[in-house]
Amino acid sequence: MITAEYSNHHPQFYQKNIDHGQKATFQGLPVDRPDLTPGYLSDTLKGINDGTIDTLPAAKGKRSVKSLSRKQQFYTMLLDRCLSSDPMGVDDRHKQKKVVASRKLIEEAVNNFFQSLKKAEGLPANSGPDKFDQLLSQLANSPSGERLYRKAVAANLVGIEYILRNAGVNINHQSKKSGNTPLIAAVLNHHWDMASTLIEAGAEASTTDKIGQHVLQLLFKYWSSDKIDDTQHKDLIMKILTNQKDNKKIKLPGGDKSLSVYAFSQAASIGHTVFLNTLLLKTPNTMDDLKDNGEAKEVLILLATSHQNLSHVVKFLLSVKDHRGRQVFNPNCKGRSGRTLLMMAAKYRKNETMKVLLQDPTAVATINEGLLINGRKWTAYTYAQWEGSTNIMQQLVNKGAERINAPRPIGSDSYPNSGKRSYNSSPYSTNYTYYDSYYGDCGGSGSNCGNFGGDCGGGF
Repeated sequence: MITAEYSNHHPQFYQKNIDHGQKATFQGLPVDRPDLTPGYLSDTLKGINDGTIDTLPAAKGKRSVKSLSRKQQFYTMLLDRCLSSDPMGVDDRHKQKKVVASRKLIEEAVNNFFQSLKKAEGLPANSGPDKFDQLLSQLANSPSGERLYRKAVAANLVGIEYILRNAGVNINHQSKKSGNTPLIAAVLNHHWDMASTLIEAGAEASTTDKIGQHVLQLLFKYWSSDKIDDTQHKDLIMKILTNQKDNKKIKLPGGDKSLSVYAFSQAASIGHTVFLNTLLLKTPNTMDDLKDNGEAKEVLILLATSHQNLSHVVKFLLSVKDHRGRQVFNPNCKGRSGRTLLMMAAKYRKNETMKVLLQDPTAVATINEGLLINGRKWTAYTYAQWEGSTNIMQQLVNKGAERINAPRPIGSDSYPNSGKRSYNSSPYSTNYTYYDSYYGDCGGSGSNCGNFGGDCGGGF
């Protein structure tokens, strides 16, 4: 129904169909058409909506006006429905911006939509709301309707979003150009309430755009840069994990990850133990997903090789038990290169992490395990000595580590930490030369941790 309130404030659309497009403004009615009072427009538009009239009568002394075309009627009714479904807010300037944006987007969509229709499928001049609903459904399921929906979400136009969603638009469609879904568009533009609405309506969060971004990645990115507060971030993540069906996975360079595992690993990497606990308590699939396919191991290795001090997260993870009382995160795990967690902590000089690991009997049991490199055994103690970490060396000895010395590089009387050491440009990987052989921290030949699957295995 075209409302009197709308016609009172926004006569300019109807005016453009009268006397060949005389212009009106938001401030008032055109001076050369004093007969176009709010009451006049309201009654006339009501008649158009009811199907009782199909023309706007001419003013005195003016020539007759044209009948409203089928496209113009559909545009008018759609615009009115969308605006009447949008709360708009109380600020007049904000309202005006929303009206202008809605008019522009709807006009473009309706024009494109009618160009794609045969004339017989148009809206007859004397038809009522039933034909409008039929056309609205056609629009919602057309490329023009999907594009209108996505743009409306990006602009936070609640009314258009509501009308098209209820008309059956595919809320998971992707832009052919960017690959954005409506949900990605909402998150990119920081419209958190709109994103929440889409998630509750069943929008998928596992879809990636053309450059590989997905909703969870963006939410954690904006969280770390303070563009979304803790409560909004937590609520959106929890809604995503509890509303997704069929345990959707995200495609990542290091392999597919479930949404719950991705969220857990990201929260662990920024040290948010409270949120980790919430994930474990309120999303039962998270525990199962972590135990499957070595995901829990990957999270521990991520923390042990991180350049941040995340020892409090390691401590929390080692305390997590499943429903049978078994430890979910095994400190006796090994990376793809064969290094134990103790070796990694020593190699990356993780003093606080080493303290936490040595409090766990399972980790201490691996204290003298080693790797053979060029015929020499390298243990956690060996790596600590190579790195010059005397504090870690002492911790290991106190727990029973054998003093297996690291070999000095050719032509040097000291270990690399004492002076010249060449670092790889990667923030995750350090390379060094030993007996003319080249070793990367992540499993060989200078490979980066996140790309080629050394200890970290990639994927986070």
